[in-house]
Amino acid sequence: MSHSRALKPLPFAPNAFTLDFDPRWLEPLRQSFFQDLSAYLNAPEQTSLFQGGRLLRQPIARRESPYYLFSYEDYPLLWLSANTALTLSLFWELYKQLNLAQHFAEKTVPPRSLCMYGGFFVVGKQAPQPLWHYDYHLGAAAFTLIVPLFELTPQMGHLLYEDSAGQIQTYHYRPHQALIFGTGFLHSTQPYGPTDTLRVLVSLTFGSEQWQDWPLIKKNIQKQSRYYLLPCGHVAGSCLCEWKHQLQKVLRR
Repeated sequence: MSHSRALKPLPFAPNAFTLDFDPRWLEPLRQSFFQDLSAYLNAPEQTSLFQGGRLLRQPIARRESPYYLFSYEDYPLLWLSANTALTLSLFWELYKQLNLAQHFAEKTVPPRSLCMYGGFFVVGKQAPQPLWHYDYHLGAAAFTLIVPLFELTPQMGHLLYEDSAGQIQTYHYRPHQALIFGTGFLHSTQPYGPTDTLRVLVSLTFGSEQWQDWPLIKKNIQKQSRYYLLPCGHVAGSCLCEWKHQLQKVLRR
C-alpha cells in the first residue's frame, strides 16, 4: 500500500500542518456519501437545514441512521457524524492509511500514543459571515483533520485562520491534501454566498488515548457526535473503562 507524504507545518500557523496523500483513499467515503446522504440532503424538503438560525440534532431519515446530523450551533453548517460501526470504520480506515498516530505522536507535550475518536462530513451551502473558533480547549491533546470530499467550486469558501502574527490568512482546500490542527488554531469558514451545490468536507478527530487527557477533550467531541470512540477504543456508552479509571484514581489517593 502507498503511504502519505511528509507532514509539513502550515506556514506561520500555530499547531497546524498539511499532509499530502493519494485522493483515491477518499473513494469509500465518497461512495458512502452518495449512498447514505446525497439524496436526503439534496431533497427540496431539506432546504431549511442549510438556512441556519436553529440548533439541530437529528438522525438521517430513519432510526438506525448511518449518520446523525448536528448543526454548528445555529450557524448554517452541518456535521453528519458516523453513527454506526460500519460508517465509522470508513473514517477509521482513512485514519490508518494516513498514519496519523505516528505522524502526531511527537506533536503533543509530552509525547503520547494516539487514537481516533470520530469521523464526519461537514456540509454546507453558504457561510454568511465568519464564525471564529478554536476546536479544542487550550491544552487539549487532540487534533482535527479536514479535507474536501470533492473539489470545491469557485463560489465556495475555503478556510480563514489567524497566523502567529495575528494576521488573517486563507488556506485553500485540496482533495489530495489534509489540513490538520490542534489547540490554539483560530479559524473560520471563509464566507461565501448561497450555492445550489453541497460543499462537503471530511473530518476526523483524534488525540491522546490516555484517560487523564480525556475530560478536556470530550467537551468538544460530545458536541459533534453521539457515536464515537473512547481512549480505550470502545464506543462511548458501551464500556465501563472510564469509570474504572476514575475508581483507580480514588483508590490511589
